[in-house]
Amino acid sequence: MSIWRKRYTLNENEQSLSLIERLHISRGITNDQDLKKFTHRSPNQFLDPSLLKDLDHAVERLMRAKDANESILIFGDYDVDGTTSVSMVYGYLRDLGFKVEYYIPDRYKEGYGFSISGAMYAIEHHFNLVITLDCGVKDGERIKLCQDQGIDVIVCDHHTPGELPCAYAIINPKRPDCLYPNKGLSGCGVGFKLLQGLTRSLNLSENKLYYYLDFVALSTAADIVPFTEENQLFVYFGLRVMNKKLRPGLEAMFKLSSSKSTSIGVQEMVFIFAPRINAAGRIFAGKRSVDLMLSKDLDSAMIIAKEIEAYNKERRFLDQEIAHEAFEQIASDSFHRNSAVTVVKKEGWHKGVVGIVASRLIEKIYKPTLVLTELDGILSGSARSIPGVDMYESLQACSEHLTQFGGHTMAAGLSLPAENFNLFREKLNAVIREQFQGDLLERVQYFDEVIQLAEIDVDLYNNIQLLSPFGPAMEEPVFHAKHLTDTGHTRAVGSDQSHLSLSLQEANTGKIMKGIFFKGADSLALVQSKQPIDILFKLTLNNWNNEENIELEIKDLRLSEI
Repeated sequence: MSIWRKRYTLNENEQSLSLIERLHISRGITNDQDLKKFTHRSPNQFLDPSLLKDLDHAVERLMRAKDANESILIFGDYDVDGTTSVSMVYGYLRDLGFKVEYYIPDRYKEGYGFSISGAMYAIEHHFNLVITLDCGVKDGERIKLCQDQGIDVIVCDHHTPGELPCAYAIINPKRPDCLYPNKGLSGCGVGFKLLQGLTRSLNLSENKLYYYLDFVALSTAADIVPFTEENQLFVYFGLRVMNKKLRPGLEAMFKLSSSKSTSIGVQEMVFIFAPRINAAGRIFAGKRSVDLMLSKDLDSAMIIAKEIEAYNKERRFLDQEIAHEAFEQIASDSFHRNSAVTVVKKEGWHKGVVGIVASRLIEKIYKPTLVLTELDGILSGSARSIPGVDMYESLQACSEHLTQFGGHTMAAGLSLPAENFNLFREKLNAVIREQFQGDLLERVQYFDEVIQLAEIDVDLYNNIQLLSPFGPAMEEPVFHAKHLTDTGHTRAVGSDQSHLSLSLQEANTGKIMKGIFFKGADSLALVQSKQPIDILFKLTLNNWNNEENIELEIKDLRLSEI
């Protein structure tokens, strides 16, 4: 059972405003100038890259590398953020005439970050410069190894740093001495700012660089960074690039997904592109995703995309299999009866999918969750959190039991000796319990406004879409409607009958609207009982026979209170 809570509390003056004005206020839009940032968007609204600490040093080093025709190794992580970063920086520098090569580490042999194998590759192949993307800020030893061999290293990272490494330049908005206003850049976003600074130093037009905003948009959506002003602009213009013409690699993935979508939006990036890009690194090698995204034509892209589609199918199978075993383990382990956290482990679980499994477990058991796999006495895996629990800080408080950890508030990776498991789990449970605030362990569904169905029309939908694209920190409006009843046409739909197609009538206005409740088939009997229900929902636009109709995407429902 979820708790429903209003997202924003209006003051007395704000309550008298129109619905759209109230939605604007809740999103920090308080005047015409604020609104103009949405209605008149321009790349000129991107922040000045020179505000990033060390960016000028990095650009100067790149200029010298170009003049001397030096060899540059582009190194990036194996996930969406890392592989899009590498695809963008490698592709752009290559087109500018730089001598570049790219390297994606093996998830299982090398692990996360600027690996020792990557550093040795740079040394043995006589590279003059290394650029690390979406990693590096915590890889001081490997960076020093390169620097000692005369190889300069430029770090482009967005993870929270500790002691800064001895790199030639460290571009990271989260470093304490960096005044860049957008602290929420993705790793690819940081790489984009480096390229933006380079482009300006070369006195070139930035138009060709904007062609790579599809990669920045993908990383921003997939890495769940906040959709604050600049990040939302990245997604907005990146989607424009995609909807004008998908690059061959993305087009091949989209075709093989069998999606019925007629355009690309945040949902398509998160649920079609991101899982497939990640699947290559999870199952085989992240380099294949970069190979795909850099493909020059659809025929060659299709060959790699089919390979990655097979990896994605294997990933889904492993995900379901491990989740089933994890649920059985939770049911039989007394630790989980009253715990504040879910922690499961098993030898042989595929390391590449444990993060996905952790997210799946949270859907059913609403607690911060860690899923670990064991190999040669070492446990390693992924952690996923829920709002109100800072996973990175929680792991830091247990660091005496860990070999390695890193990540963000909502997601992290870790490793530890198997013999430390019980001590670590008990300590983490205590640490997370201390962070509890009231009803933290109950899922909270936020809504913006209580409205009547009779207030919904195409104008309302269009006014909301002016604020898109939506994501973390710029949430899509969710509405609360009360006292609705089934018209008799609600039914289970989908290949597995897991979704609900609804037709609901409002009691006091008589307005009837259609809706869809994904994964909501468990509520079929309640809706068909004809008892009045309340719903939380978003608005969607359905185009059918050249006719536009607003429908409801239901997020939750419950019996109406009398």
